[in-house]
Amino acid sequence: MEISISKVDANSYSNTNHDNRNRSEKKHSADVNNYIDDLSNVNIDQDTLKNLLQGFTQAQLREIIQKVLKLPKNTDQDREKVSAAIATIATNDAGRTALIAKGAITTLNDLATQDNTPEGQEYIAKAISNIANTEAGITALIAKGAITTLNHLATQDNTPEGQEYIAAAIFKISTSEAGRRDLIAKGAITTLIHLAKKSNTPEGRANIAGAIANIAISEAGITALIAKGAITTLNHLATQD
Repeated sequence: MEISISKVDANSYSNTNHDNRNRSEKKHSADVNNYIDDLSNVNIDQDTLKNLLQGFTQAQLREIIQKVLKLPKNTDQDREKVSAAIATIATNDAGRTALIAKGAITTLNDLATQDNTPEGQEYIAKAISNIANTEAGITALIAKGAITTLNHLATQDNTPEGQEYIAAAIFKISTSEAGRRDLIAKGAITTLIHLAKKSNTPEGRANIAGAIANIAISEAGITALIAKGAITTLNHLATQD
């Protein structure tokens, strides 16, 4: 016996499918937004964060990052949410790769020029420092002008942790020959000297000294350090706990 579907049944079937797709898309959108809220939580448990990031495919990460980069940036809280999410995503290789591909470094540069809270500046510096954990990240940061952003952040009213992340990012960039050249050219030695005069964490001081040591690997670096007065900075660091 041949079974036929009436026009009404066919329309009903089509509408049901359409409703199911809409529900699925809304659920997917809600899931993505929940992920963004989780990633914007700077106090997220590290095991939870690791499991969360490992559960994403590269395509899912890029979708989430695209939504993060399109979030409003009108208020301090808006900017903190975006920079915190970028910093969190940048804690693993897949996240860093996706962030670089989607242009997140440019977003961080733009955020840094706005009126941010010390915590917001800390998250921006943390994100840059996390991206600098790989050679590809260092190369991308140099290409996108992030050293200038670090110089600017260092002149702001920062938390001790924010200063630590700025120094850490400079130290990591200084492990690359191209990074050392760009740090010298962009005036980052002055930034290190400025940071050293502030109240720093032990890790922050270690990163400042490490960056100076790396820059001193080359003759050009030694010449620049002497010219900028970095020996006085090293003397000062040596008196700290």
